[in-house]
Amino acid sequence: MSKSNGSRHESHDSARLRALRQPLRAFKAVMLDLSLRADPAALHEVRRSVVGLTDQLGIHGERAQELQMAVGEALSNAIAHAYASSPGLIHLRARCTRSDLVVEVEDHGRWQPRRLGRKGYGLRLMRALMDHVRVNATAGGTTVTLRLALRNGHRKIR
Repeated sequence: MSKSNGSRHESHDSARLRALRQPLRAFKAVMLDLSLRADPAALHEVRRSVVGLTDQLGIHGERAQELQMAVGEALSNAIAHAYASSPGLIHLRARCTRSDLVVEVEDHGRWQPRRLGRKGYGLRLMRALMDHVRVNATAGGTTVTLRLALRNGHRKIR
């Protein structure tokens, strides 16, 4: 704090320190930004990162498990369907808005048809677990956006 004309004024450094002490949900910063090979072996490390994120945000129990499962499904879909012959890259980003945690899983491949014998329930499962799911498929790749409401730890009414 610095004094000016007999009154106290907060210095810029003090304001910055106070901002750094705010809960993570107060910021719109990217909280997770990972690039990984589209390889099932990479899923374990990503799952650990998502668990760390839910812990940081105070998302626990069933809601944390739902998010972890939906992100896992989005990643598994990108691994299984985006790249035909050799694995490409998948990008995972997570950020908070005022009311939601937004997670994006993006690939740069072309959708491959479902393999024989597989049921294809991943997208249906993601929609059941998340408050909002959007799939944007273009010639340049696919982005799956998952939204989880953060208001009082409860789901939004759909």
